Amino acid sequence: MLSPSSLNAYIECPLKFYYQKVKKLRIPAPAPDEIKANSFGNIFHTSAELLYKEICGYNKEKNKYNTPIISKSDLESWLSPSKEIKLRQFIFQAYKKEGLLPNALVTEIVLTYLHNLLKFDSKFEFLKILTLEEPHGTKLEVMVNGEKREFAVGGFVDRLDIATLPKENPTVRIVDYKTGSKKQIAKDVEDLFNTEGKAHPGYLFQALLYALSVKEKITEVDQYSAALFYPHFSTQEDYDPRTIIGEGNDKNIQDQVFKDFKENLKHLIEDLLDASVPFIATPSKDSCKYCDFYRLCGQSIKENI
Repeated sequence: MLSPSSLNAYIECPLKFYYQKVKKLRIPAPAPDEIKANSFGNIFHTSAELLYKEICGYNKEKNKYNTPIISKSDLESWLSPSKEIKLRQFIFQAYKKEGLLPNALVTEIVLTYLHNLLKFDSKFEFLKILTLEEPHGTKLEVMVNGEKREFAVGGFVDRLDIATLPKENPTVRIVDYKTGSKKQIAKDVEDLFNTEGKAHPGYLFQALLYALSVKEKITEVDQYSAALFYPHFSTQEDYDPRTIIGEGNDKNIQDQVFKDFKENLKHLIEDLLDASVPFIATPSKDSCKYCDFYRLCGQSIKENI
């Protein structure tokens, strides 16, 4: 299955995709006492997953949530001081999963983020958890070297739920937790497939891909939204993680957006698999700033000539 991270890598820089996914080059794992940005994000993701599985009474053997509908009182009870030890246990389990040693500062930040998540979710009139950190995918028919082929796309969705805000209709939310500091925007679907050297809104691309992968499966509600949840922004008044893509101010994903995204996605995969299209380096210097393969591909040499 082609994941959003794979496709984002190709959009950002075809050569980066080649190094990562074709040659499978890997950077060394960080030291156990070194917590990088992606490790921090993983610690929060795992902690949130463990917390909500506990709230929903997750049965691992049956892969079932015994109490998927969460009340406001359920969420608020986890904000009491008596629950702090349990929350810290979730965080320590996340360290262990990442192979990292606990860090006091990171623990306090993640604990605050979990509180922010609980407080935000308590605003919903109705909240039902559908899945937590589970794979979702769909199949696309594309033309590869003159032949029709079927390719699967998708990945692990942080959280899939049905939520209802006051005075609004229930919405299937594809929730993606983000611990970075920079929000992303896209004026239209074409922006998500931008390869012209501008900053690529990879988070939004990922959210739309996940939304496409669940649209045909979840039929309880006919409205879908992509929610990029930033826990450090969630305490702001009127904060809403739902993203707007396309014209207007509708925070639900419009049918035309789904249609345009699917069509562009097919063309992207066809381009990626076309043997006559080489894996070349991106012309964007912004994409090179934090690339693991910056010195390997020769871009740094070009800049110094």
